[in-house]
Parts: sequence; C-alpha cells; structure tokens
Amino acid sequence: AGQIVHISGKIQVVTQVTANTDGLMIYESTKGTVGALRWKDATPANQWQPFQLLREIDRSQDLTVTIELRGLGEVLIDDLKVVPIRAKP
Repeated sequence: AGQIVHISGKIQVVTQVTANTDGLMIYESTKGTVGALRWKDATPANQWQPFQLLREIDRSQDLTVTIELRGLGEVLIDDLKVVPIRAKP
C-alpha cells in the first residue's frame, strides 16, 4: 500500500488483430480490463511502440500483469518491466 507501480515495455503489432473489438490488452489486477491498454491496428513495419501504465496501489495485495490477445493476429512484446516506486509520506 502507498506505492506507485510503473509498468512499461514495447509492443509491435505485426498483423492487425481481428475477430474481436478488444484486440490485444495489457492490464493489471488493481483496475482490471477497465484500465487496459488496447491495440488492434498494425504498427509501422519493424517499429516498436513504447507503452506504460502508472498505478497507485491503495492496499497491500499481489499485483498481476495480464497480456491478453482477444482475437486473431500477431503481436510481439519486449522489454516488459514492473517497477514499484515508493510514494513519499
């Protein structure tokens, strides 16, 4: 409790994600799918797109990061990091 978590990485959507409106989702257990980052369209060829989530943790609990492909397509993820940052009192 009282920490901020920084979740970051890079993503490359090689082929457009089809057959579902959510596409690829990255989310964590405090906000769930409501706070998810979503991708459907292909990124420019051979280019990585950085992403980040900042979450304030209001109570002590396990934190789970979920990467979920809801549809058909090809997606690459690299350099995934989860870094807790202690908030000042």
